[in-house]
Amino acid sequence: ISPIWNPESPDTMSGNWLLDHIVKPVAAGEPWNYDVLPVYQSSTGLIDEQIINSIHDANLIIADLSGGNANAFYELGLAHAFQRLP
Repeated sequence: ISPIWNPESPDTMSGNWLLDHIVKPVAAGEPWNYDVLPVYQSSTGLIDEQIINSIHDANLIIADLSGGNANAFYELGLAHAFQRLP
């Protein structure tokens, strides 16, 4: 879960850096071996439906709440409602 960064925003570099240099290497490495696939980078079609389905079906959810993005808070609430969080 993360904001869908605006390419012109200074926060975009920070969000992409966190994803590419922290989240992906840690989650994809041993012993976890997770595929980190942000919905906005890997899907086509109705984004709302894909986000909801991805949250519902996820084995692991990592949330980047930097920047106070309302959509990220909402998605974290969905994860909680789907009991995807400890």
